[in-house]
Amino acid sequence: MALPLVGGAEPIALDVVGLEVELTPDGADGFDGELHAAIDPEQAVAAAYRALTQMLLMRPDLRALIVGAFDSDGDGRVDVGEFAATPVVRALVGPDVQLFDASGAWAPSAANARKDSLSLGVRFHLARKER
Repeated sequence: MALPLVGGAEPIALDVVGLEVELTPDGADGFDGELHAAIDPEQAVAAAYRALTQMLLMRPDLRALIVGAFDSDGDGRVDVGEFAATPVVRALVGPDVQLFDASGAWAPSAANARKDSLSLGVRFHLARKER
């Protein structure tokens, strides 16, 4: 699945697991839909960091703001480790569901005792294209 994480940036491909789509007729010859899936939190951090660097290329005027928010060692740069360690990034892309057992086999658990994946969801609408 490829999603643009920052307006104007290239979409970033994500490897998802547990993909499901729900479609509900909208009563007007179309469908309302929801996509549910999960990704590896490390992949989410890498994708968000790539989006951030793309945004900085498009908007160099934001550099001071971004560096101020994420540069923890004061060297004037933000590496992926600094980015990943910030509380806001950890909160946004940290694991929130358990989909695998200790051996890595698919074993979703409602208890979420060992969270290992980041859930994501997208709502969309499908309409018939008029010819």
